[in-house]
Amino acid sequence: GAKLGVLKDVMKPETVTVDGNHVYGLEGATISVFSLKDLSFVRKIGKAGEGPAELKQVPFFTILLNVFPKYITAESFDELIHFAKDGSVLKEIEKPMEVKAIIPVGKNFVAKKFKRSKDGNQYIAVVLLNEKLEILKELYQQKFPASRGKLEVIPDALNLVVCDDKIFIDESPKGFLICVFDSAGKELYQIHKKDFKQIKITQAHKDYAVKQLKGDPMVKGLGSWERFTKNFQFLYPETFPAIDNMMAAGKNIYLKTFVEKDGKTLYLVMDLKGKILKKVFLPRVIKRSLVDEQFGMGKYTYAVKDDKFYYLVENESNEDWELHVENLN
Repeated sequence: GAKLGVLKDVMKPETVTVDGNHVYGLEGATISVFSLKDLSFVRKIGKAGEGPAELKQVPFFTILLNVFPKYITAESFDELIHFAKDGSVLKEIEKPMEVKAIIPVGKNFVAKKFKRSKDGNQYIAVVLLNEKLEILKELYQQKFPASRGKLEVIPDALNLVVCDDKIFIDESPKGFLICVFDSAGKELYQIHKKDFKQIKITQAHKDYAVKQLKGDPMVKGLGSWERFTKNFQFLYPETFPAIDNMMAAGKNIYLKTFVEKDGKTLYLVMDLKGKILKKVFLPRVIKRSLVDEQFGMGKYTYAVKDDKFYYLVENESNEDWELHVENLN
């Protein structure tokens, strides 16, 4: 893809998104805004701290950024802040700490909730919240990919997106299955591709996953690889999940798969009823951290807008982060 330019003064962006004429890069608790035209710097929004309009940073819990046509949300461990596009604070809402990845849908919100059962197993659930962020109902749950000293190195992330005021939940432990709900949490229909072939995990895949894991913040947080491997028994599924990540853009959903060819990754462009409009191989992107992967957090190092695929590339020789673009047509 063609290089658009460099995200100046950004050391390690965790999320990039494109909206209107701007590019938003999230690093820690700070959102840097650039012009899409020439990547010139526009402004910074948000900062770390525990005071008003500040985002509390907690180890392993990354801030989440969502950009909407009229406002921006930044979600920390304990609150959700709405910013205007000029960076001014519109509102701050305290949130329950067990609820993560909050996205508006109609008058409500949808989010993930971490829960433990009486048998000691851990689950991650999709819950519907009201405007005060109180839980209205649970829509789905699946087993959390780490518990009791066991760790899935290739976790099956619980991905979800909101598009056209509908909630799309990736129920991939059941294969290629996406369940669609309205903004009140009523199930509308399912998208099931029984003929989608999931890829068998080979030793080479396992070795690559472990290599990625060695550089993960969680490993660094525990001090050393030796200490990390003493804490966990590694588990691997027989096949990759059908879907790696999901993103909504316009009236389509972009499904990132685990299918690779010549160093590129297969994406499926799908309409809201589940019809596959296009299959396209795109450059390999930087993966989410292990914790973000386990929770299926909406963290993206790529973005789609107006049939263009934007993605971050680390230029290690001069320590810059570049934004590249490829046409989807």
